[in-house]
Amino acid sequence: MGHYIFPTDFIFWTKAKNHEANKVALKEIVKSRLEETVGAQSKKWLCDVNTEFFNQDNNGKYKDLVVAEIYPALDELFTEIPTLKMPKVSTVDNIWYNHYSIGENQEVHTHFGAALSGIYFLELNEPNNTIFYSYSASMSQLGEEVKKTEFIKEGDIVLFPSHLLHYVLPSTKERTTIAFNIRCEFLP
Repeated sequence: MGHYIFPTDFIFWTKAKNHEANKVALKEIVKSRLEETVGAQSKKWLCDVNTEFFNQDNNGKYKDLVVAEIYPALDELFTEIPTLKMPKVSTVDNIWYNHYSIGENQEVHTHFGAALSGIYFLELNEPNNTIFYSYSASMSQLGEEVKKTEFIKEGDIVLFPSHLLHYVLPSTKERTTIAFNIRCEFLP
């Protein structure tokens, strides 16, 4: 008896290694930027979340703290799901924060252009309200197409294929997440 698995739709989560220290440092940076970044994505995104992309020029320390958490999570992902194709090189491509005030949400979207994407739940004062939707599961009817993730807690890092649809329901309390994309290079 045998089987093949096409593990293209998955949601993997693990704990950040230094969450308490990261939360203090990263929340300070996010809070200092909130007034300047209100509506920054309003012409590009169909939601009201307050967000800002980061690079080495405008908060390299912020990016370094997050990257230090992402690579151990990636190692765990490829260890726990050995059927995934192992990349030769993985590079964190973009990092941005999402700060949600009460009632704010994120529309249905994907992160095309990267192999993997992730969310670091920096501050979560309510059950997580991120919802994932698998188009391939809905087409086959062999699996559940919608996954609620209320069991994911503050300090967790979630990794998923960038093509996986997801959205955030309106928040009932303030929350802050750090999102990111990962480019992967594979051997020919």
